[in-house]
Amino acid sequence: MMNNSALNEFLCDVYSDDNKTVLSGEEVKEIEKFYKENYKNVNTFSEFLKLDPSITKKIKKVKGAYAEIERQFNSKNALQPGTIIECVLAQTIANMYNLSCFVDSFHSYIRELPANVLPYLRAEENTLLCRYIYYDPNNYNNFLIQYGNPTSYDADLFLNNHIVKLEFKDGLARAG
Repeated sequence: MMNNSALNEFLCDVYSDDNKTVLSGEEVKEIEKFYKENYKNVNTFSEFLKLDPSITKKIKKVKGAYAEIERQFNSKNALQPGTIIECVLAQTIANMYNLSCFVDSFHSYIRELPANVLPYLRAEENTLLCRYIYYDPNNYNNFLIQYGNPTSYDADLFLNNHIVKLEFKDGLARAG
């Protein structure tokens, strides 16, 4: 498959009628508002999650968002703008391609990943480039790497060894 074919396949999949994001924009805003209003009010992440079971249910639908919120909570930092929507879009794409295995690069061992993913995870100076990886344990040719740093694309989707570079934008960013 040529790279243009991978891009065409991806665009057809994204715009098919049966694909909806894991969470709506309104639900993302609810999570962000809830986090902003409550992350300094409790001592532990489990206490934070108990404050509102409906918000917790939404957070748990998105593996990257859960990991990001937990990391920010534990360091008592605010959420970075746009991070949760990036996680929602990455999870949505991962679901489209049955990329059911999730790896939080901050809390995982590199040796646990498929070997073909490893060359894409480190910069020349051997620093880790990504936050999250989604892959299919039955098809290592398809995987998604979510970067979360300002110096690269937001994610790379590998479809049958061809790369589709992804840049996620929320409504405000698109308007600006």
